[in-house]
Amino acid sequence: MNERNEFEYMEINVMLSRKNKLRQGLGMVLAFGVTGWVLGDGPNYTVTDLGVLDGGTKSWAYDINETGLVTGCSEVDFARGEKFGFLWRDGVRSELQPLDGQSHSWGLGLNDADQWVVGQTILNGNIGITTSVFVSTEDFAPEIFDFLAVPKALSSDLNDNTDPQAVGWFHTGDLVASHAVLHAFQVKIDGLLNDPVDLGTLGGISSWAYANNDRNEVVGGSNVEAGPMHAFLWDGSAMQNLGTLGGSLSEATDINEEGLIVGWSRTKTGATHAFISNGAQMYDIGTLGSDYSMAYGINDAGQVVGVSKTAEGVLHAFLYEIATQTMYDLNDLVGAADWNLQNAQAINERGQIVGWGVNGDGDTRGFVLNAKGVGLALTEPTPGIAGASNRFEIRGAEAGTSVILAYGLRQGQTAVPGCGGLEVRIRNPKIVGQVKADGAGLAVINRVVQSGAEGVSVLFQAVSLASCDVSNLVNFTFK
Repeated sequence: MNERNEFEYMEINVMLSRKNKLRQGLGMVLAFGVTGWVLGDGPNYTVTDLGVLDGGTKSWAYDINETGLVTGCSEVDFARGEKFGFLWRDGVRSELQPLDGQSHSWGLGLNDADQWVVGQTILNGNIGITTSVFVSTEDFAPEIFDFLAVPKALSSDLNDNTDPQAVGWFHTGDLVASHAVLHAFQVKIDGLLNDPVDLGTLGGISSWAYANNDRNEVVGGSNVEAGPMHAFLWDGSAMQNLGTLGGSLSEATDINEEGLIVGWSRTKTGATHAFISNGAQMYDIGTLGSDYSMAYGINDAGQVVGVSKTAEGVLHAFLYEIATQTMYDLNDLVGAADWNLQNAQAINERGQIVGWGVNGDGDTRGFVLNAKGVGLALTEPTPGIAGASNRFEIRGAEAGTSVILAYGLRQGQTAVPGCGGLEVRIRNPKIVGQVKADGAGLAVINRVVQSGAEGVSVLFQAVSLASCDVSNLVNFTFK
C-alpha cells in the first residue's frame, strides 16, 4: 500500500543523501510502484479536435512535446490527395509547407525546446527528402530545410539533448531483388547537412529506427539473417535483438528515459499484441478483447498508448498503465460519446495524448486528450548541475496564484491537501519552494542543489492549490 501524507517543508540542500539507479528493469518498475494518473469511474480526459488545414477534411496527429506543441499532417487538396504537415498549440495551427518541388509533408517528431520538428517531404508518392523544421516560438512561423546528406530518407523522432539527435531510415543506394535497401540511422541536428550514422542491421537486409531517448538509445525494427523483422535496441555501439512474443515478427516503436521499450509482436498463435520490454525480457500487455494491438508511445510515468481492436473488431485507441497492469479503452475515459478514438500515437509527461479518430461529423481528425487535473507543465532543472543554482519553470498556472514545487526520491501516491483526491506521484514529498505565477502563468523557482547530488535521480512535480492542478512528473539525474 502506498504511503499518503501531507506535504512537508524542507530545504533542497538536505534532500540528497543517496544515489538511485536511473535505469531499472521492468520488474523493478512494477515492484517499486511506477504510477500514472489515477483513473476514476467517470471521464478522465477532455478531447480537442485539431481541425484541418485549408482545403482538407482529414488530419492525423503523431507527436506532442512537454509544452503541448503537437505535430502531424492534414489534407490540403482532397482531389489530389496532397497532405501538409502542421504544428498546433492552443487552437492555433501553422502549416509545414514541403520543400520546393515537393507535394507532401509530414511532421513526425518534436523536441521539448519547441525548436525542431522532424519528418519527411515527398513528391508523387516516392521516397522523399528528410527534413528538419525550425519552429520560431515568437511568431510560430516554421522554416523547413533539408538536414541529411543523403538523397532519400525519413526522420521519425529526435531527443532533447543539448545537441539533439534525430533517427529514422535512409536509402543506402543498394537494391536487392529490385527492392531498396534501407538502414536505420542517427544524426546530429545543428542546421547543417550531416552524414547519418548507419546503425546497421540484425544480419538481414534492412532496418528502420522509430525513436530515441536522451541517452541516444535507439529502437526500431530490422530484418534478421533469416529474413523476418525483429525489434531492436541500439545502445550506441551495437544493435540488440529484442526477440518476439513467440511469433516471427516484432517491431519497437518508442523508448522512454528509463529505457523501457514498447512496440508490437506476433505471438505463437499468429496474433499481433502490444509489448513492453526492459531490454532483457518482452512482456505481452494484451488487447481490448481481440487478437490485435500495437503500442506506439510511452512516457516516463509508465503510461503506454496505442491501438487495439475490440471484441467486435473495431479499432480503438488504448491507454495501458504499468502500475496497475491494466489496458483502458480511451473511448471509455472521455466525455465525448460522438467520438471514436481510433489510434493513440504519443503521450507526454503531463499525460496529454495525441492520435486520431472519427468525430461526430464522421470526419477523420487528429485529437489531443487532456487529463483532468493535469494543467501545469514543469521543465527539467537547468543547467541540471549539482553544486550550482538550478532554474525550474512551471507554465500553465493561473496568473497571480501560488505554485508549489515538490520533490522526492521514490514514486508513490500522496494526496494534495484540500484538492478532493488529487495526488502527486511522489512518495513522502518535500517542498523545494513556493512562488506566484506571473501574468502569463509562468512560475520560476531558483534553488542551489548541493554538490553531493551528482548522479542522483530526483523526482519533481508542481502543484497549484488554487486550481488543484498538478504538473507532469520530472525524473532528473543531476550532473
